[in-house]
Amino acid sequence: MIRVLVLLFLISCDFSPRLHRDILNAQDLINEQKYLKAANLYQKILKGLPGGQVKIKVLYQLGDLNSIHLERYKKAIYFYEKIVESSEESIWVFKSQERIGELYFSYLENYKKAVFYYKSLVNIVPKLQEFDFYEFRLGKAYLEMEDFSSALKIFNRIKINPLHKYFVSSYYHIGITYFKDEKWQNAVDIWREYIKREKRKDRIVQAKFLMANAYETMENLSQAYAIYYSIQGEYPNTKVIQNRLNSVYLRKVAKKR
Repeated sequence: MIRVLVLLFLISCDFSPRLHRDILNAQDLINEQKYLKAANLYQKILKGLPGGQVKIKVLYQLGDLNSIHLERYKKAIYFYEKIVESSEESIWVFKSQERIGELYFSYLENYKKAVFYYKSLVNIVPKLQEFDFYEFRLGKAYLEMEDFSSALKIFNRIKINPLHKYFVSSYYHIGITYFKDEKWQNAVDIWREYIKREKRKDRIVQAKFLMANAYETMENLSQAYAIYYSIQGEYPNTKVIQNRLNSVYLRKVAKKR
């Protein structure tokens, strides 16, 4: 069926018979999961293409083959960036920027580059359908860069919008930002607000664990012990909780001597 659709598309284009055949063969290679051969053939096809929509689609296919199937992320970015540079169709530019941002954030861990692309997507007017995701990811990229003031600016902006898809998550990440910035009491305070709003039990337990950790750091050992004790049997790693309880108990005893 896919081959038939590709064939119908090719018939509508003014291509040479050889180019028709090469594109169909590349699609067959993808269907057979021969991704490297498909990528090589598409690169050969690309050299014979003028500008236009078909070239954009081949570039995007090469980006997807290299990122999804071949794990050649920098090469994938090269093809996506070609679309951003040359396409006059906004939808292809936005799709490519989204893919580049994802690769820099999740796979290459180049958060400075990720910030650049997510900021570009956030600033588009009118707002894109996935605006909430891009804005939240922008905040997380700043957090990974340890640009705490910029991260807080983004997360606090989300926090005042109850309709935002990541409204509740913003509370948690404000806490994480304070925690990484060693502002322990601020982290604890916002996590208390987060727990009031979060519905997933596993996430509540994780927040409580981090609160206990913050209390430990502040030498409020009684509070830390109480929270660790309260999530016994709920935290996924029972050994970790038991070790924390033992450690806090010994520290409390040592302080009394």
